[in-house]
Amino acid sequence: MGKKLFFVGAVLFLGAMLLFNKPVPMYPMASPPILTSEAATMVVLVPLVAKWEGCVNASYLGLVGVPTICSGHTNYHKS
Repeated sequence: MGKKLFFVGAVLFLGAMLLFNKPVPMYPMASPPILTSEAATMVVLVPLVAKWEGCVNASYLGLVGVPTICSGHTNYHKS
């Protein structure tokens, strides 16, 4: 009687595992944001250009003669 009960329990357990078991995903549930090519370019270039260009806290004429302030900001009002 004990072996039959064990066998029936094992069959029921395995059947339930097959019916209700969901596969475990191979990736984390919170996926990283998908960057467009423009956003990916900006992620790389903004720190590079900021380091190369530097920051000047007074207005000056840029290389092409455009009044510039700080890290390349060209839209400002003179006071």
